[in-house]
Amino acid sequence: MRTVFVFPAGERAETVASLDRHLPEQRDPWTLDGNLYIGIDDEQNGHLFSDWDPEDVAILEAAIGHHPMRAVQIDISGRIDAPQRFTR
Repeated sequence: MRTVFVFPAGERAETVASLDRHLPEQRDPWTLDGNLYIGIDDEQNGHLFSDWDPEDVAILEAAIGHHPMRAVQIDISGRIDAPQRFTR
């Protein structure tokens, strides 16, 4: 499984409402076609950045201009092939 993080600019409630609108009748996690598992993680109540290298967090902060407090975390099933340029 691979993970992608998205750092929305709006409030958490806006993100939840958008996910609910696009993926109705499911939550925590929201799923898409049984291949994408989508949740919201934050530093206060979750595990966001707990396994990130501090250097990677600093790069992210520099890229977006602030330290994000939450992220949409998308876990991608191993059944979906990843392009080679996106694998480590």
